Amino acid sequence: MTGRLPADEIRKYFLDSPDPALLEASERRLYDIEDLLDSATRSLETFTPMPPPAPSPLPEVRAHPGYYVSAMAVLAVGACLLMISLWFTVIALVCLVASIALVHSGVSSRTEERAERDRAIVTAEEAIAAHQKRNEMVLSNLQRQVDQLTDDLDHAREAHQDEVRAYEKDFRRTEPKPSDEIMDRTLLDDIRSVKEHALVRLRIHPSELVRPSYMRKMSMADLENAPANTPDIHDPFVVYGPAYGANYPVWCAFGPGRYPKKRYSRYKVMVICTTRYQVALYRCVLDFFTGNLDEETMSEYHYADVVAVHSETDPDSARKINIQAPRKSQRHLHDIPQAERYFELVVSSGDRARIVTGLTRRRTGGGYADDENPQHFQILGNDPNFDAVADSIRMMLREKKSGTDIR
Repeated sequence: MTGRLPADEIRKYFLDSPDPALLEASERRLYDIEDLLDSATRSLETFTPMPPPAPSPLPEVRAHPGYYVSAMAVLAVGACLLMISLWFTVIALVCLVASIALVHSGVSSRTEERAERDRAIVTAEEAIAAHQKRNEMVLSNLQRQVDQLTDDLDHAREAHQDEVRAYEKDFRRTEPKPSDEIMDRTLLDDIRSVKEHALVRLRIHPSELVRPSYMRKMSMADLENAPANTPDIHDPFVVYGPAYGANYPVWCAFGPGRYPKKRYSRYKVMVICTTRYQVALYRCVLDFFTGNLDEETMSEYHYADVVAVHSETDPDSARKINIQAPRKSQRHLHDIPQAERYFELVVSSGDRARIVTGLTRRRTGGGYADDENPQHFQILGNDPNFDAVADSIRMMLREKKSGTDIR
């Protein structure tokens, strides 16, 4: 299987491309933080401290000469009375005490005014200090906001770079996707390689193969729904379909179009070699990513032991289907009720060689308004039906069991 697409290239077909909206959202977050930082930086650079409030006028410390003049006058009166007569000694003492009281009152009044002025000075200084503190706090908050936004911007840039790297990694992992034509060609090349490998494992030479006589007039158009099969008499029959089980799902991706073709990550393949005396089967699982084969089995049956060949739909098989849609954009397409369409060869011993060839869509109620197919089931996603292969095997059995010589 040389020259086939690498596994990583085929895997791209089954994966959604990364959503550019996620990267755009990351860029918007980065731009928003940059705008906030620019605004905060301008506010910091243009910050002008508020001027302190106008100081209130300070109380005056006035001199009070009236107290001293009155004290001198009272003292002089007392001295005069004492000089006139000693009988006025008591009055002179009273005048002395009164003069002292007047002097004390003058001193106390001046002291109170000075204290009030000092308190006014302290209050003004406290107001200026509080105003300066408010300016410093505003400046500090602006600086802290700028520092925080700077850190946020650094983190946002790192996160954006990580997201860009992750986006580019996902993009390289999912794009460019191989075309539908390349996928079809790769699958058919793999199936042809499986057919060649089957002949080797079954030890059958192409010259030993025979076909029913009616196939001599068939063309490739008659085998349109049975890919990888040809009218060539020396080419074995082959049928294939999705390889899934109860514990191992298979990936599925849809091609474009109204009735898109379904492609799977693993295929079960059955190669049917009809020889002159017997029918030989080779079965395996094809890993579509790598082209490797697994679970190989081989068996041979005489024509007389083959009792039936079926190509039909199992209406009770929905619970067996184990399909995963790695493309989120296509998961809604898997919500349609489905059933298995299978190819089966039955022998008299009870052995059944069955292989699922595709999935059908179950019609419900009156069916789909846009669908004119009256069948209860219809092929879903353009899976091949291999009816032509089943018909050929049946004709082969009829001719062999009727004794018709096939040349």
